[in-house]
Amino acid sequence: KNLTIDGLAFTGAGRIVATATNATYEGFTLVNSKFYDTNASATPWADNRYVMDAVVEFKLKSGGKTKDFTIANNSFVNCNGTVLLMNRAHNLSVGGNLFKNFTQDGVRIEGGYSHGILAFTNNVFEVEKHNDAYNAIFFYALSGPDATTKVVIKNNTFKNLGTKSDAKYDGAISAKTYQEKPASYEIEGNVFDHCLNIMWLRNNGGNASIWSAKIENNQFLGLPHNQYYGSYRGTDSESTNPHL
Repeated sequence: KNLTIDGLAFTGAGRIVATATNATYEGFTLVNSKFYDTNASATPWADNRYVMDAVVEFKLKSGGKTKDFTIANNSFVNCNGTVLLMNRAHNLSVGGNLFKNFTQDGVRIEGGYSHGILAFTNNVFEVEKHNDAYNAIFFYALSGPDATTKVVIKNNTFKNLGTKSDAKYDGAISAKTYQEKPASYEIEGNVFDHCLNIMWLRNNGGNASIWSAKIENNQFLGLPHNQYYGSYRGTDSESTNPHL
């Protein structure tokens, strides 16, 4: 509980890894630190859980959670693979960070339930050219046992994210599975700068009383390769995944 890392530098094979497979990590704070030119090996990108590595990694294959995490005012530059990976997140604040030239996902939330307030504010997610990275923010599964889950994505810059494949989950923001508990998105004041795909937010049979998304006052520069916004997966249809 309550570990703070403040003002350190990581390069080469340097990274932060939680080794427990089933534990509650609570109150972790990472601030004012620099990660640059890291070369830890990266497993191939996949849209399932427990197979990806990361520069800051809380994989937790068997259970547990990551609770009340703060990631603020750090720079992650030329980091191979995924930068931040947290499983079963319960309250998370990612603010004021620079993610530049990563090769997979900037922030990846896995496990089963991820819930509470998940806030991403005033970050820059940027790669130099298309096809160099998948997602700025990827949720494997969203919503959980709490009364509400609220995802706040405000005042960020997303540049050149996504690939030219027809995979659903690559671009600026992707959410694969929705656990059908109350959840809402607020996506406001962001700049989406020439991203190949913008948002893919699956509601998985939800209805307006338990799932909502407010997407307002954003800038969209350039045309996406596939979509500004999508929600279907596989055999989803209007009856199983209604437009809300």
